[in-house]
Amino acid sequence: MLRKDASERQGVQTPGLGVGRTAVQLYSREADLDWERYLDLDEARLKQVFALGFFQTTVSYDEVGSRIILGFDDGLEIASDRLRNEFPTLGRNQDTLPLEYLYASETFDYLTPDIAESDEMQSQIERYRHHVSADSPRVTLDDVEDAVHAICDAYEHIERSIRDKDATVTKQPIELADLRQNTLGVSELQSTCLEYQELEFGANRRELVSHYRTPLSQRTTAGHAIPFEVTDPPEEGDEDTDPQMWLGGSILRSLGDGTQDGVLSDTPLSIEEGSFVVMTPLKRGDDGTLTEDVRSPQNITNQVLGRLTHVDTDAGTVRVSFLGAGNKSREKFKPNHVGWTSDEDDEWGRQRVTEGMGFVLDPALDDFVAHRAHAALQHAGQNDVHNRLVNLYDDEITDALQRNPPQFDTAAIESSLEAFNQAMPESTNSDQTSFVSQTDHTVAALQGPPGTGKTQYASAPAILARAGTTDGSFAAVATAHSHNAVDELARAVADGQERLVESGVLENAHLIRVQPGARSGDLPDNVTEYTTYDDRDELQDLFEAYVLGADAPGPLIVFSTPVTLRNFVNDVRWSIDDEAESAEEFMADGRARLFDFALVDEASMMDLPLLFLVGAFLGRDKQLMLVGDHRQMQPIQAHDWESENRQTIEEHTPAVSALDFVRFLRGEEDSNFERFDRDPPTWNDKDAVLPMDRLKQSYRLPPAMARFETDLFYYRDNITLESGGSAHHIPDVRTDTLPAWVNAALDPETRLTVLLHDDNVYTNDSPVEAYITSEILDPLPVVDAEPEADELTGGVVVPFRLMRRRMQDQVDLTVDTVERFQGGERDVMTLTMTAGNQGYVNHISEFLLDANRFNVGVSRMKRKLFIVVSKSLFRAVSSDPGKYEQQKAWKQLYQALIADQTPVESVQLSRAEVPELDGRTVSIEVYTGFRD
Repeated sequence: MLRKDASERQGVQTPGLGVGRTAVQLYSREADLDWERYLDLDEARLKQVFALGFFQTTVSYDEVGSRIILGFDDGLEIASDRLRNEFPTLGRNQDTLPLEYLYASETFDYLTPDIAESDEMQSQIERYRHHVSADSPRVTLDDVEDAVHAICDAYEHIERSIRDKDATVTKQPIELADLRQNTLGVSELQSTCLEYQELEFGANRRELVSHYRTPLSQRTTAGHAIPFEVTDPPEEGDEDTDPQMWLGGSILRSLGDGTQDGVLSDTPLSIEEGSFVVMTPLKRGDDGTLTEDVRSPQNITNQVLGRLTHVDTDAGTVRVSFLGAGNKSREKFKPNHVGWTSDEDDEWGRQRVTEGMGFVLDPALDDFVAHRAHAALQHAGQNDVHNRLVNLYDDEITDALQRNPPQFDTAAIESSLEAFNQAMPESTNSDQTSFVSQTDHTVAALQGPPGTGKTQYASAPAILARAGTTDGSFAAVATAHSHNAVDELARAVADGQERLVESGVLENAHLIRVQPGARSGDLPDNVTEYTTYDDRDELQDLFEAYVLGADAPGPLIVFSTPVTLRNFVNDVRWSIDDEAESAEEFMADGRARLFDFALVDEASMMDLPLLFLVGAFLGRDKQLMLVGDHRQMQPIQAHDWESENRQTIEEHTPAVSALDFVRFLRGEEDSNFERFDRDPPTWNDKDAVLPMDRLKQSYRLPPAMARFETDLFYYRDNITLESGGSAHHIPDVRTDTLPAWVNAALDPETRLTVLLHDDNVYTNDSPVEAYITSEILDPLPVVDAEPEADELTGGVVVPFRLMRRRMQDQVDLTVDTVERFQGGERDVMTLTMTAGNQGYVNHISEFLLDANRFNVGVSRMKRKLFIVVSKSLFRAVSSDPGKYEQQKAWKQLYQALIADQTPVESVQLSRAEVPELDGRTVSIEVYTGFRD
């Protein structure tokens, strides 16, 4: 960077000739360049000692008319600062001291005259070994260190001499211990991750602007926006009253023209509680209808920012909380927003919010997660996780992740794991034990297919075993991409710790769940919940005692999402530096490296920027463990990455999940990696470079479905799933009073029933599939949770919100998307694919037929799985090789259960069963199979 700036912008007389030549041509009031101040002048001059190969860079010359005759015959000379009667040459070592001086020094003595093949070479070796000649003092390691200091001073002199620098950038020192890991600049991975964030944000912005341009009535009737009237306005407060940083409102059922074009009690909302929203004022037009009071739809982006904390379409109520009342300036991935006030004549131009006013809530563009991760990426040079992984990614350093000695004593881990196994109802199996015992590498990974106990018997003991091996301070982070996943991990660890405490182990461990808002209240008693900001005093006391304190009361385990972890550190920053303005200051100078261990659960759903946000808070050479399953859900992304043809993106891997990135570094082959113009590295032993254990025993799936999952998904990873479940069947509820097709579907001996119909009309809401689902579930003793002895748990997976709303009205079970069901299980699961219209199915086939979504949907079952699906879906499987790989699981299901088979039963539905058919008929065929 300095070379480029000096040659292109500083106008030096002889650019590009190395640090020595450049330094003497620049002037700085902040740095005084003196090559000779390091060596004792009575011994020798520094330029004289290190002349050969470094300071000898000029030749004498004669001017003959208009020509210059260079005196190479006289040999190279030591350059003077001002080049008097000298002509500069380009030396072999322009910016670094020749290593020959180090090898020839008295300390190492590797470079000796006896290896010389000629008198000239012998003379040169003697020159590297001695100050001036063979009878002068030997070059010592202290001399070499003096020369290195002088060269570093020259670099500083050049940097201080450069004009027009960015005064807002503060330079931070690099600790010597970090030199091996430091990327010394922006790594290609770092820059492409930053580009990835820009492209994702751009795709979201285009999608939202298109949404804002949609007419208000269309947005509200579809549930994409919520109109309301303020019933309980916010208050800024004063000296005598506390502020009220929220408002309450009444949902508008109509926009004023007498039609039901507002949000009704049965409108399925796409805006969920906890979402950030913008609040746009409404105005009444001449025809009496309400519209947005903004100059253009794009201005909706900059309206009042809030968070939807409560919405009840049945009761018709909403509640929105605010982060503050003032105007908000633009930040990275966060547009500017107008603030709010109750003052009619506000001097800052804020939006007035008073009782009776009408507003509409739309999704906000602000991406707080990307904003925080971007800050961590900017300081990736101080991010130990980033630097270690880059050593594999860019340089393919085989031992980049190895640590000798290990951070955790292997024998102590084994002892802690033995205590865990004795305390738990079951013991860890060999694959789980292998993962928990990974101590030789600073990064280790685990693939846990459905029901293999990756959270309860892999992640939890990995955390607890490491907490149990430390006598002093130990602070761990247990994190995941979502709050639900973090809570599940907290429950698993809390259960293990509670059982260990009963055995007298880990009694002093402190488990805390840090939340961004209100406490959940449904975590175990041995997990203490805190909220950022509101509980910052208590968090600061904990931080000082458990993280900074020399005599910590015991190990601390922090459960939080990556962004909340950042906010936690931000809340306690004054314990580290009472003048620090934000946690990002610590990311920049390395002081954010606070935690001794980190485990990321559901790593297949976490993208790389979020992983590096976690890495910003992990200590130097501390262990990071990644747990997940790349055959299940992937990060939610807006940009079309498969079609992206930018060279930087094609040559790198920023759009993969954290777990897939680990797999890429291991050199694993996958069709998802084929779109990159970069081959995975090749290793002789992948596990010696980056270990990854794979769990094979499923405690959820019965034998037939373990084979099903292997054949459709896990054969690609050389995993043959084995069933360790109870293999219980559903009860036989078939009776003569039930229709024959329902009895056929309820066959208790088969694990899978496909109900194939020929509807070609419905898209994202199917009364046909709702009827089929309710008919097959009604005879079964299924409940949502906490079953009695003769009851079963049940659930329904749907792909669309409209279908979810319909099904919630027809079954008293959890009905949700696969994203919400990942990590859960039920005795009986129904997967209703909903769409039947062939054109619609073809249009969204990449979404509907996605193998990962299919895998999550079918693998939640413990006893019985029903799949309700249209023939249109099987017809939509693409012949394109790239898409076929992701969709062929559906083709395999068709070949295994339906093709060339006769249905066990069939029936025709009409208006009598489904009133919406209105003269049409729909045929159903029942196929059953997969016996244990």
